[in-house]
Amino acid sequence: MLLILAIASSLLLALLVVLPRTRRRRIRAAGQMSNPFYFGLFTQLEQQEYVDYLVAELDTRGRARELIAADIYRIGQVLRRK
Repeated sequence: MLLILAIASSLLLALLVVLPRTRRRRIRAAGQMSNPFYFGLFTQLEQQEYVDYLVAELDTRGRARELIAADIYRIGQVLRRK
């Protein structure tokens, strides 16, 4: 019985690892994106809206560096969770 329980829990945990997330937050405006470089978010927008948003946000080198640094940090956070 203990062996069956261990196998069942291992199978359940393995399935949780490989199953994709189905919960999606709908982005209605470019300003709602937490990370403008993550493809899962900007694919919900029209191309021109996304380009206009990035052009407005990346108006200075400092702002561009800030967004890229935040993106690198978020990638690290995702990898840490995995």
